[in-house]
Amino acid sequence: MTRKKLLLFTAMVCFVVVLFALTAFAANEPVSYKVNIAGTVIERFTTVESVYNLSTTSEGDRVIVGIKSTVEGFSSSQITEIHIPYGIADISFTVVNSSVQTIIFDDYCSAKVSNLKNLKGLKRIEIAGQEAQITFSTDCAPATLTEFVVTAPRTNVVFSSGAFKDKTNLTTLDFGKSADTTKPSTFTFNANCFQNIGIESLVLNDQFTTYKFSGASAFLNCLNLKTLYFGKNISSVGSQTFDGCTALEFVYMESITSFTNYTFRV
Repeated sequence: MTRKKLLLFTAMVCFVVVLFALTAFAANEPVSYKVNIAGTVIERFTTVESVYNLSTTSEGDRVIVGIKSTVEGFSSSQITEIHIPYGIADISFTVVNSSVQTIIFDDYCSAKVSNLKNLKGLKRIEIAGQEAQITFSTDCAPATLTEFVVTAPRTNVVFSSGAFKDKTNLTTLDFGKSADTTKPSTFTFNANCFQNIGIESLVLNDQFTTYKFSGASAFLNCLNLKTLYFGKNISSVGSQTFDGCTALEFVYMESITSFTNYTFRV
């Protein structure tokens, strides 16, 4: 081997070694991911180990995002639907986005929803996964929200105090049906969680679902609310739960035996 070839070979080996070292170093350092989805760029700042699932449909308008601990740093894009899978502990979007319209929680998802307010175009929240356990924090949703729907059985949902307060565009509230006596769904309503929203009717009559009123004024001042349906598994509701619901016309009660202070004061 000539001296020139030897030097070239040595340089190539050194380059490969340096490249390998840089790759190993980068695997443990925070990096910026830019994933191109149908011409749309999503920026994600996280570590290599934390990303375990990122994919889309061929249309490019739906993204399934999986982060081991947090979902944050989501920049503006044209994606309209985000699925939250099992394994995410906290959901907080820290960058304003106007295109996302739907958030869907998948099977066994267990998460605290801290901040969806930066999703300025969000219209629908859906719990579609069985045995999901979701807690919605205080004032966690944007004013654009129109639908909250549960389509899966065996869910456990906690609405913290003021979770959806003053979301007057929220006109659809559907807690679904559990249809499972071994693992019934549970919904916990804390104080003022749905105060002053835009619903016209509320149905809480699934026999395999537990509805807990853990705070006062859960549906205070829902000015459009006209009809209420309470099933046989509800024996009482919280203080001032429907206080100020001035449009109320019809209340169906199958087994309620007691009322607390100002439950239906108008």
